[in-house]
Amino acid sequence: MMCYNFCMEDLISVAIIRKPQGVRGELRLSVFLDNESDFPKLKKLYLSNGDAFDVERVFKVGGDYAIKINGVSTFEEANKLKNQELFAMRSDIEKLKNPNDFFIADLLNKTARFENGEIVGVIDDVENYGASDIVFIKSKKYHNLSFANIGGIILGIDKEKQEVILDADKFKQVCVFDEQ
Repeated sequence: MMCYNFCMEDLISVAIIRKPQGVRGELRLSVFLDNESDFPKLKKLYLSNGDAFDVERVFKVGGDYAIKINGVSTFEEANKLKNQELFAMRSDIEKLKNPNDFFIADLLNKTARFENGEIVGVIDDVENYGASDIVFIKSKKYHNLSFANIGGIILGIDKEKQEVILDADKFKQVCVFDEQ
């Protein structure tokens, strides 16, 4: 685990740098936040190597966001950051998110179980295909098990037990799997 003045566990991926925007070191991004309009509220961003940047300016370019960060002032400097993920402190994002929302990082590798205690499997991936997040579960009972997280299925996360509690009825309405 990489630790600087913080650990990577303290960070949440919020965007990826797609390409330079202009010649003054600005960066065009793909933002990962559910509510993209929260992105301009983030004032400090990090790279996976621990480098920290103060956000000087956030602006829209078409349907995308672009930023100007301190320490990057030329096209060449911006181009070196292409395809790198940007992270924000979990504590900064916690202030912005809806209390009923969950971070993907908090779901991964957790045991999924119904509220009655029945184990479903282990959450091994979460993908977004536009309409909702698709949660993939490795299960001993079902092959290629997944569900669309359309709301109300994930009841909570028990961090001590490393479990995600699911509403069984809602889950069974939307889950898909291959017959074994």
